[in-house]
Amino acid sequence: MESVHPSLLNHIIEWRKLPSDSPEEEELRQAITARLNQLESAERESLVLKRIGTAFKLHHTTAPTSLHAAHSIRGALDLLAVRVWVNINCKLTNVATAQERPGRTNIPLSQTPANATTVATWEIWDTCLRALLPLQVDQDKLGFIELFAPRERDRFLHERDLHITIAEQLSLVIRSAQLFENVETLATTDPLTGLSNHRTLQDFLAEQCDEVRRHRSRVGVVMVDVDHFRLFNETYGHDAGDEVLIRVGKALQKAVGEKGLAARYGGEEFTLILPGADEQTTEIIALSALDHIRHVVFTAPNGEQKSITASMGYACGPTHGTHPERILKIADQALYASKHNGRNQVSSPDQIPKAA
Repeated sequence: MESVHPSLLNHIIEWRKLPSDSPEEEELRQAITARLNQLESAERESLVLKRIGTAFKLHHTTAPTSLHAAHSIRGALDLLAVRVWVNINCKLTNVATAQERPGRTNIPLSQTPANATTVATWEIWDTCLRALLPLQVDQDKLGFIELFAPRERDRFLHERDLHITIAEQLSLVIRSAQLFENVETLATTDPLTGLSNHRTLQDFLAEQCDEVRRHRSRVGVVMVDVDHFRLFNETYGHDAGDEVLIRVGKALQKAVGEKGLAARYGGEEFTLILPGADEQTTEIIALSALDHIRHVVFTAPNGEQKSITASMGYACGPTHGTHPERILKIADQALYASKHNGRNQVSSPDQIPKAA
């Protein structure tokens, strides 16, 4: 501790003047010890709250913010482990775990907190001490934080106010991260299909093309157009057209998975961006996406079922260009080759008419 409070310093000076083992000396020594513990707790609280705030400044989104905060809390309080649980889509999810020695402690970390828990609890387990504190802002239940300490650390059970303060601060930070994510989602996601929007597509493709130019990597681009989409709108109405787009979007997302990005280019057009994909891989994924769309069936109000198909074209960088505009143009020309040749198919740049 860099400095000592003046009143505490006076108490220490007075204590040193008293005879050893006298009642006055014992009483003053206990008072000094208590005051030192208070100052240490205040310093620990200030440190951990500062680190939680830093976690949000560095990351902004829920999972990395929670992970940074969990490690900061564990380190500042010298705990065995910290776990953060957050309600995501009505499901309690472990978004962060910080352990002193991952996989080498006897802490039972498989237990999931009960959603019904609304009050903080402190428990003595066979292998450790555990605190479970709800994360909540007003009436909104965000999740829980778990703190684990060694069995022999008696002070842990006396720091309940500090634990509650940590939970309150972390709740505010997680809520801020969630609000930030909501804003980001609105800015980067197509509201109808839930896929990435045109802006996100362009930004992502620009990044991938930059990688192609600088590090000689590859990128595949697939342009997708729903066949005869105008007929759905004219025959069944715009709500039917929206349903078709939503289901096509889900099919494309399923086909791409974690291999790339599926985006709505505009209207009934979609785009797939496939980092690291060569021509063969791009064609395979495009054919898979086409097959997923063929399994989409639209049921009209009169019960009639209509199959959905799409036309696709692809291009790859650096083979067909190293800039977004060039690769998109080649993929779009290949798409129109598919439409010209009867739709419901995938075309490569080699199939583009020479006059295109």
